[in-house]
Amino acid sequence: MISLLRRIRRSLIESGSTRKYLLYAIGEIFLVMIGILLALQVNNWNEWRKDRAKEKEILQEISINLETKKRQIEENIKSSKYSISAKQQIKSYFEVKPVSNDSIDKYLGWCQIATFNSILVSTGYEMMKSEGLEIIGSTQLRKSIIDLYELEFPNLKQREENRYASEQEEISRYLRLNAVSSNNSTKLKDYESFLKNQFFLENLKPLLAQDQIVNYNRQETKNAIIYVQQLIQDEMEDGNLNI
Repeated sequence: MISLLRRIRRSLIESGSTRKYLLYAIGEIFLVMIGILLALQVNNWNEWRKDRAKEKEILQEISINLETKKRQIEENIKSSKYSISAKQQIKSYFEVKPVSNDSIDKYLGWCQIATFNSILVSTGYEMMKSEGLEIIGSTQLRKSIIDLYELEFPNLKQREENRYASEQEEISRYLRLNAVSSNNSTKLKDYESFLKNQFFLENLKPLLAQDQIVNYNRQETKNAIIYVQQLIQDEMEDGNLNI
């Protein structure tokens, strides 16, 4: 192709036709520009494919992380339900008498269940931030992921930590002073005195309400995770990521 153009150019120069040579020169410049534009287009296409491949990798990692967090929240909800049920039962003992000492011991032990796992695996989100948030093409998905990691998860963690500190301060302190714990069981020193202790009851009520609120927050966070997971699935099934 190049040798052909050279021959044409040589022929036009030898012919002495300025007009024809100018037309040839314009045509050659045009061809060069077309070649440059095509090269840029190919380069842009390759970069786009690389970005989509990286986006797919990030979304797959985020999806795995979110599934881990969702299962963790489900376990926390399940564990907390035992504590909520126990508090409700203990609360009822102050209103309905007589009650067996063994039942009181059993539910007091469960009242102290305050363990929860708030570890957040965020490798996918860190990859997203490292590559630049715009790596996620869908505005809706990008915003939903950011809201989940920057707002929803930190807020839930704070609520859980506040709840745990409050329970430790009220319930556990009373039981340390007025009960004997051994082999995962709790035995009160004076059951009659306990059932007359309005201080314990008045502290139990807000703690019970707090547990219920936190479990509601957990459920809301779980729903938010499911929503983002569905957005990710929809995006993964989009033709742009099937590369």
